[in-house]
Amino acid sequence: MIWAGMVYFMFAVLWPFGSGQWKMLAAICFSFSVECSQLITADWLEAIRNLPGMRLVLGYGFKFSDLICYITGVGMAFLLDQHFILRKSQVRAMKY
Repeated sequence: MIWAGMVYFMFAVLWPFGSGQWKMLAAICFSFSVECSQLITADWLEAIRNLPGMRLVLGYGFKFSDLICYITGVGMAFLLDQHFILRKSQVRAMKY
């Protein structure tokens, strides 16, 4: 869940003025594609997974339950983004 939330905020940083629904969809699609790539056991992909740190990024075993966790993590990140992170217009409107 934390990894998928990080992916959502990566999209939020890259496209700060994009809609939250778009960022949520992009994060879920990215997370699902990484999880589904774990079904591929090509030698070149396994060589990349064996590089330091890449196993954390690409994973090493497909689990259907991870897909549910990704949806939950992205949803929680979306809620945080929509309700607790100040937008530029909100910051300007604040009086000090």
